Amino acid sequence: KFMFVRVLYLDFFCWARMAVDLTIINQLSQLRYLKVLGIGKSIIIPCQIRGLRLLETLDLSGIFFCSISLEIVDMPRLSHLTVPHGTRLPDRIGKVKSLRTLHGFMLPMDSLEGIIGLGELTALSDLEFCFPSGCTGLSKAAWMTALSTCLDKLGNLKQLRVSPFDVFKQVVALRADALSSLSPPFRNLELLDLNYRCTFSQVPRWIGHLHSLRELY
Repeated sequence: KFMFVRVLYLDFFCWARMAVDLTIINQLSQLRYLKVLGIGKSIIIPCQIRGLRLLETLDLSGIFFCSISLEIVDMPRLSHLTVPHGTRLPDRIGKVKSLRTLHGFMLPMDSLEGIIGLGELTALSDLEFCFPSGCTGLSKAAWMTALSTCLDKLGNLKQLRVSPFDVFKQVVALRADALSSLSPPFRNLELLDLNYRCTFSQVPRWIGHLHSLRELY
């Protein structure tokens, strides 16, 4: 009944493994910021999330698992999206043109078109994603090439991170030479973290053109 709430931070700090249904939040039409924390819980995110037309920040990094509704592509003001590590994003996520921050999702996506579609998010300044131990369906070479095509279009990136998904399993190196041919380079990039998974047979030439770089891993 808090119809005028604009900022909502929910912390379900309880070890009881009970599901939490947040469907009712869809009625808070004035919401701009939503963050949910719930360790060890199953969090049910509203299926009809398009009711949150004014939402700008959705932070679900503090929960173990969630599924992202396809309706998220119909949120015209969404600027910052953080999902639990390993979350699968809908292939049409590239339609959320307002996104400036995108964290936590897993590559590869369901199709090569979905990966390439990330390149339509030209307003992105902060991108972080993770890789699984193995790849199914799409070959590593194919989706690494698709990722290269995508990153070529993200000229406004200031931070780019690759994070491990299964930190407790053996880390398998991922050949990233397909990213060596990126052009043009990220002229605005300030942080580049490829410390996990990614290996190169030689240092990419574009590294030397990152004149704004402050942190390199």
